[in-house]
Amino acid sequence: MSDFYVYIRVENRFDLLRKAVDSIPEFHDLLTIVDNSPDGLTGEWPCRIRRPSIPLTFTQSHNWFFKNAADSGAKFIIWMHADAEAVDGGHLQLLDIARTCNDAKHKWYTIWTNYDSLAAVNLAAIAEVGGYDTHIEKYNCDNDLTWRMRVAGWDAIPTGIYTKHIGSSTIKSDPQLEFVCGIVHEL
Repeated sequence: MSDFYVYIRVENRFDLLRKAVDSIPEFHDLLTIVDNSPDGLTGEWPCRIRRPSIPLTFTQSHNWFFKNAADSGAKFIIWMHADAEAVDGGHLQLLDIARTCNDAKHKWYTIWTNYDSLAAVNLAAIAEVGGYDTHIEKYNCDNDLTWRMRVAGWDAIPTGIYTKHIGSSTIKSDPQLEFVCGIVHEL
């Protein structure tokens, strides 16, 4: 049992996912990739792969992360975008900050590096306030959850830790996703 687990969700761009996974080697034993891709991941991966029976949205995937980690006794999760890369041990710095905040009984909800491209989430906050609203599938779901956390007195902590991030590569790599997001979210 660990005090944290690590999660990445993926729909496409396995080349970027490989870079993300390779950038956090110390976390491989605690890492689960939730594979929401059409055809499934192939090849060898140094971590657990979970492929839901139907693809999960962003918010559904994250709510699963929270439940899976909580059911395993974790105190927080670290999650990473599939198109991000930890740089210069940033993932280890993030872990140290999360543990320090927990030990100090700080009322924190999330700890950000490059916003949420690599972030920690406190499961005590999720237990109190709830997870993502699944009616908001992608964009703005984070704003909603952060607002609800702040109203309940939980802090979001920006760290300034650099994380390389190729934003929205999942959407930009799939014309259908890009079309739908363009209509729904007016990108």
